[in-house]
Amino acid sequence: MDPKHIPSKIIECAPAGPLSRYIEPYVALFTEQGYPPTSLHEHVRVIVMFSESLQRSGCEIRDLDEAVVERFLYRELKGHWPHICAPATLRRLLAMLRQMVGLAQRARVVQLAAQGMRDRAIEHAL
Repeated sequence: MDPKHIPSKIIECAPAGPLSRYIEPYVALFTEQGYPPTSLHEHVRVIVMFSESLQRSGCEIRDLDEAVVERFLYRELKGHWPHICAPATLRRLLAMLRQMVGLAQRARVVQLAAQGMRDRAIEHAL
C-alpha cells in the first residue's frame, strides 16, 4: 500500500475509536478494488467519523450491523454528509469487517431462527 494515498491529517485523529486499526486494511481493499485515489480522503473521513461515534456510544466492533450503520447515517450525519459516498463506504467497511473478524450477519441469524421455528411448528403439526 502506498502511504501517500492515506490522508495523514485524517489518520492522525483516527486512533480515537474502535475502527482505527481497520483503516489501513480498508485502504488496501479500496485500492485493490480500483477506486480512484482522489476519493480515498472522503472514504477515510467517513470511517473516522463513524469510529468516533462508536467510541462515544460505547458500541464495540462485535455489535456492528446494518442498524448501527443506518442510525449513524441518518441521525448523526443527516445534513452533514461528508460526501455522498458515506452509505457505500460503511456498507463496504461492514462487509470487510465481517470477513476479517467474523461479524455475524444478524439479519441472517434472525432468518435462520424464524426458519427453525417454522420447521418445528410443521413437525409439531404432523
